[in-house]
Amino acid sequence: MYRQVDNKIYRLFDIKKTQIEMVRDRGYDIPEDEEILLTSDVNYFVNHIKQLGLKTRGTSNSLLSRSYMSEADGETKARSILVYYANKVSQQQKQISADIVREFINLVQKYATTEAVLIVDAPLSSTGNEELKSLTLTKWQVFFESDLTYNLTAHVDTNRHTLIPPEDADRILHQLKADRSKLIVIKIDKPIVRYYGWSIGDLIRVERDDQCINILSSKSINYRVVVG
Repeated sequence: MYRQVDNKIYRLFDIKKTQIEMVRDRGYDIPEDEEILLTSDVNYFVNHIKQLGLKTRGTSNSLLSRSYMSEADGETKARSILVYYANKVSQQQKQISADIVREFINLVQKYATTEAVLIVDAPLSSTGNEELKSLTLTKWQVFFESDLTYNLTAHVDTNRHTLIPPEDADRILHQLKADRSKLIVIKIDKPIVRYYGWSIGDLIRVERDDQCINILSSKSINYRVVVG
C-alpha cells in the first residue's frame, strides 16, 4: 500500500505537523508519539501509519483526529482541545454532510472540551453550519485542509505575534496612555489569529523586524486588538 509515498501522504504529513504545532503553540501538551513527528521525515510518517495498521480510507481521520490536554498551572485551570478530521463520504459529494458534523458535535459534548477544531476537505453543508451553532459552551473553529498544509508562523515574512495575558493588558494600555478603541485592530478571521485561536478583545503584541529599513532600530513593537 505504501511502497511509494504519494502526494496524499505528503499532504497529510504536512497537515499533521502543522496541527501539532498549532496545538502546542496554544499551550497544550503534545504526547511523545506525536512530538517525534515534528523532527521526522515523511518516511517515518509512513512507517507510523503502517504501525497503526491504518487503511487508506481511514488514514486521514485516524491520524488527524485527537484530543490534547494542558495541565493546571497555579490559577490557570486545565484545558482540553479536540481536533477532528471530517472528509467527504465520496468524491462525488461537494460538501461535508450534517451527519458528519453531528459526530463532531457529539464528541465535543461527550468530552466537554474547552476548544474544538474541525478539519475538513470541503465546505460544510448549510445544515451542518446550522448544527455547529448548537456548540455554545465550547470555542470551535473550522479549518480547510489547505489552511494547514504549512505553518504560517514559520514564514520569514510573518511578524511575531504574542497574546498579552489579561492581567498584563491594563498595565500595558496604561503605559501606552490608550484604550482598546484607540489601538490598531486585527480581524478575528485573519490566519494568524485563527492559528492561535484568539478571541475578540484580546490584546496582541506585534514585533516587526525593521533591520532592512532602519539601521538605528532593528525591531519595532506595536499592539493590536482583536475585533470581529
